[in-house]
Amino acid sequence: MRSAVVLQWSRLGDVLQTRPLLRSLRQAGHKRVILSADVSFAGVVRCMPEEPEFWPLDLAQISGAARHSTSHADFIRLLDNVFRDGRRMERSDVYVLTRSAAAALFAEMLKPETVHGYRLQGADLIAPEQIRWMDSAIGDHCGTPVHLADLWTSLSPLEMRGQWLPPLKADGIAPVCHANDRRTVGILCDAGESYRSIPPEWLISWADCLIRNLELRVVLLGKAHSSEGDALTAWAVKRPDRVLDRRGQTSLDQLCHALTNVNLVIGPDTGGLHLAAAVGTPVIGLFFGGAVCLHTGPYHERAIVIQDPEWSDLYADRIAVLAGSILANEQLPVNGNEMPVFVPGLDEYGLLYKLQGTDSLPSSLISERTKFFQHFRPKIVQENGAAFAMSVIIPEKGESHYTDAILSDLKTCTTDLKIEIIVVSSGRSVERTEISAGSSSIKSVWRRESLTFAEACNLGAREAHGKWLLFLNNDCRVDSTFLNSLLARAEDDSFIAPLIRYPDGTIQNAGVAFDAGGIHEIAHGEHNAPGSKYPQALSAVALMMSFDAFRGLNGFDESYRNGYEDLDLCLRAHEAGYKLHVADDIEVTHFRGSTEGRFEHDDANRKLFVERWWRVFNTPEHKLSTRPEPEPECPVVIVSDEPAVAAGSCLRWIWPLSNRGLCQNKDFAWLQSGAEPLDKCAVRTLSAARSIVVFRPLRSASNVRIIEETVARTGAKLVVDADDLFLGRFRSQSMRGMQRTDFEEGYQRLLHIADAITIATPYLRERLREFNFEAAVLKTMPCRQMMQPSPGRQTHAERRIGFFGTPAHHVDLGGIVPAIGQILDQYDDVYFYWWGCRPGQLVHHPRVRQGGPLIEDYLSHLRRLTRFGLDVALTPLLESPASQARSPIKYYEYALAGIPSIYSRVTPYSDIVVHGQTGMLAGESTPEWIAMMDALLSDAALRIRIRHQAQADVLAQMTDMNLIEEMDPIMDRLFPDVLHNMPDRTKSVPCPM
Repeated sequence: MRSAVVLQWSRLGDVLQTRPLLRSLRQAGHKRVILSADVSFAGVVRCMPEEPEFWPLDLAQISGAARHSTSHADFIRLLDNVFRDGRRMERSDVYVLTRSAAAALFAEMLKPETVHGYRLQGADLIAPEQIRWMDSAIGDHCGTPVHLADLWTSLSPLEMRGQWLPPLKADGIAPVCHANDRRTVGILCDAGESYRSIPPEWLISWADCLIRNLELRVVLLGKAHSSEGDALTAWAVKRPDRVLDRRGQTSLDQLCHALTNVNLVIGPDTGGLHLAAAVGTPVIGLFFGGAVCLHTGPYHERAIVIQDPEWSDLYADRIAVLAGSILANEQLPVNGNEMPVFVPGLDEYGLLYKLQGTDSLPSSLISERTKFFQHFRPKIVQENGAAFAMSVIIPEKGESHYTDAILSDLKTCTTDLKIEIIVVSSGRSVERTEISAGSSSIKSVWRRESLTFAEACNLGAREAHGKWLLFLNNDCRVDSTFLNSLLARAEDDSFIAPLIRYPDGTIQNAGVAFDAGGIHEIAHGEHNAPGSKYPQALSAVALMMSFDAFRGLNGFDESYRNGYEDLDLCLRAHEAGYKLHVADDIEVTHFRGSTEGRFEHDDANRKLFVERWWRVFNTPEHKLSTRPEPEPECPVVIVSDEPAVAAGSCLRWIWPLSNRGLCQNKDFAWLQSGAEPLDKCAVRTLSAARSIVVFRPLRSASNVRIIEETVARTGAKLVVDADDLFLGRFRSQSMRGMQRTDFEEGYQRLLHIADAITIATPYLRERLREFNFEAAVLKTMPCRQMMQPSPGRQTHAERRIGFFGTPAHHVDLGGIVPAIGQILDQYDDVYFYWWGCRPGQLVHHPRVRQGGPLIEDYLSHLRRLTRFGLDVALTPLLESPASQARSPIKYYEYALAGIPSIYSRVTPYSDIVVHGQTGMLAGESTPEWIAMMDALLSDAALRIRIRHQAQADVLAQMTDMNLIEEMDPIMDRLFPDVLHNMPDRTKSVPCPM
């Protein structure tokens, strides 16, 4: 645990105003809390309920040495001799509250982990931002209404709620005066600065009024000054039964006890007035000469302050009336406008003096106060050692159905340790009191204003009392072993995250890595956990660390708005020496992106993150997986911007060629191109090929030229597979048509020099003929690799409908969103899952979930399609010329995965699906889609029948003989030399991939 050293090398009033900070440091869990102040204040410090250790020093000696030492070394030696205990300090935080180079220098000598407050920068004394803010406010006379004691407390790691301080313990100090049966008022006759002292004429006038109107006994306290001694002494001598003159006759300890034995103290802004308030005596402060009660008023609930009083009979009478009310324990009289009387109160930030008779300060001042504390408030709170083993902090922003589900999960978690759950709900007009009803371990923290993720997490941490903190998104689900498993991995020097999965079982996040290519979620979209468990950063979807670690890093940086704050925290943790660990045997299901507005500030967040952490990107490219490089010489080379594992790549080339007996990287190679020109190795592979296939358009004009030059130089056969490319899709003068002009012109150059062109459908062949190109139809057929075993198919009580599609299908999906919404309203147990294309505002429906990411690896996609267990798949497609160019791949996928589906009644699905037998066909109207979904959801037998008949239909299409008869003539024409020596094709001898 840390130690805290507070250097308050100033006057008595400042020492007393340090008490809220001492209390905060004590409650924040510091092992030692040490106050360093002038030796004359030892008795006062000894009486503090906060019980700090005391490091006394002679300020006069220190100040003199700083001014007159013959060398800097003499001054250092003096400080070193004063505090030898400082050499034994470990993990200390030092708070320098005095505008003193000597104090800042001594702070450096202690070799602390952190210095708060004033500090040295070279030869200059630098104040922290909040003190500069406060100095400016004091300079403006009223400025920001922030009390100095609360400003110092804001330097602490613990945010303190407004709370009155307990009185000093003044037992054991010898009294110097006693109150008799008369009520006694103590009057402080001077202040530390002469310009804040009360003129003797005023004192005499006000004291006479108190004696005359209230029959009080008066005790004069303070120092005797020759300039005023005669008048006050002469006045006191004339009233020996009513006035006791003790000026210059009390030590500080005796003054402390004297102030406990009077009924009221009146005086200027001086240490004696604050001492009277500290021992619990009511006070009336007379603030003038630049003193402002908003900043330095007594920290006491029975204090009142008259700001900038005047010398007049009216003021004397009003002061006497106020004194009488205080002594009689009566409510203060309404003051009107004759005299500015301020009374103290507490708000969530601390002490606030308000003008008597008003509920608050002017809104402009309150706004400035709120702005100050919102900006400078501490981010976290104390550890309550034995209270809870873990605090689970769950931010909630409107999606209460997720919160209810995760709370239900957490209640089923088995653990013998005490766990508290803190739900931070924001952006709501009304608090959800039902969250914590009936459970002492669940706490609800509510804010009407909308909080960012970082703000909500930090607020939850300020309310936490656990040794360990677990930040957990509300849109998660966990099993009963989750908390016990995490706590078993807890280590003081580590940040720990579980493996985060999508609902479909694919990995969402196994940590984060950085390189020159950007930010990577490790193993994203894969099914099996990666080998490495120590990434560069972790996701705050579920993130655990010790309270001490979070406090030491000062929490999440609230400069980020719903993104990148977790990466920033982890990089700061790594720099501080903490390890980052993924516990891949502990899993969380996360419904990603469900919070409204989650990604609104992503660009600004990323910009801020990169500006701060640009150096983490200066590393070699991060490789999530590697694939075998092609052999330098293959007779067939396929060039495409698509990866070899993509759906089109597999269905049109990789699997058909493999099923013909050709081996990848031996008989044929796949070169993935892109925006950059092909490298020398790829060009060498191209040059050795006898046949070159260009699959789909290439983005890079350089790569088109490389292929043209290679074909011209080597005489290789060029095959262009346009698949479902639709030339002339947009009008030439339309915006999208003009954007595609260069693209189509470059692609047509390849078509002109091609030896053969293949296309997916007869309709596209006719379209190409309009551009004077002749093409062979190479249908996209189902392959045996599409058949995936389903022993791990999920079972579930809910009924699931789902949609798979890229964002390009947003118009198709948007057409049936109203129908999906009505079905969700009709069936309480139906959930809609989507992949790739967001369903607009429907995404915020309580039973709408993102199932997972779009996966490039087609085999992985097919496995999760089979495993997830959709009850009904939705395949909308608006009727258009482009839709006629498509292949019915989704029909093959859903049929082989055993998922009954509803298809739009358009080509290609209307040509292959038999309505009511192998699928359901629906028009474009919402009622028709509702009827089809209702029919399948309400009739389990119909779903089973369609599943079996569709699967049998596709299996019949994909027999080896059918595939051979379909592909043989085309393959023989395209690759005669390659296929010439192949085994008997009817036996389909695949090569291991």
